[in-house]
Amino acid sequence: MIKEIQSLNNPYIKDLSKLKEKKYRLLNQKYIIEGYHLVFEASKKGVLKEVLFVDEKDLIGINKDVNFVKVNKDIINKLSDTTNPQSIIGICEMKDVDVCYDNHNHILVLDGINDPGNLGTLIRSAL
Repeated sequence: MIKEIQSLNNPYIKDLSKLKEKKYRLLNQKYIIEGYHLVFEASKKGVLKEVLFVDEKDLIGINKDVNFVKVNKDIINKLSDTTNPQSIIGICEMKDVDVCYDNHNHILVLDGINDPGNLGTLIRSAL
């Protein structure tokens, strides 16, 4: 069953918007991801708990064990950190996940990259 929320003033949406702040992410052990690709990957890894979507076509390939909430674009914009967000957002639970590094001994960890040019420079330097 798909739940529907259309109000920006819905208490649940207000609680989710608090997840933009680190202290609430740590307190609730949840975080927000944006875009179809990240939602699909989180679904494959089993950390996805809920999907907020505008258009049902975005749900293709997502694990059906998660909760689905149909929302409007205004709610997506409220929860998103991007200027032009895609029409799907995932709510994931924090948990320890084994990471496979495929026998590579070099790892580049990035946090808070705001400029795509900086990211490209770091990747080229790492190579």
